[in-house]
Amino acid sequence: MKNKTKKQKIKKQAVSVPEGPRYWFYMSPDSTGVRAIHDCLKEMDAVQTEIWEEAGVLEVILPDGHSMDIETGKPDLKDEYSKRFLEEHQVKSLFYVTVVPESLKDAKDVMGYVAEKLGGFFCGDTEDFSPLIGGR
Repeated sequence: MKNKTKKQKIKKQAVSVPEGPRYWFYMSPDSTGVRAIHDCLKEMDAVQTEIWEEAGVLEVILPDGHSMDIETGKPDLKDEYSKRFLEEHQVKSLFYVTVVPESLKDAKDVMGYVAEKLGGFFCGDTEDFSPLIGGR
């Protein structure tokens, strides 16, 4: 029988998580939808996608098995700074993007690919919209 009063030391292993936000925006000066993003990603061998076009939702399954969710939004953010940012970048399409922190590196690869192929840019859902990936 084990001695229950004896404390066992549990060694926790540090997990390295890339820095960056969990929530992002994809913004485009073109009127576009999740179908265009889905079709663009067909050319990227490392990912798979599932689309619910009527709901405006795209799930991107990353190489590590985690997903990156992209959901259609309206380019109508409420505060003055955000409104000005949208106007300055002539944003016509806006998507909410959610990333699992452990998959941020793979997600950034997808973001860069989409921005390169379709234009627009990804930016953090942060106070100053940083970091920024892509852009014309």
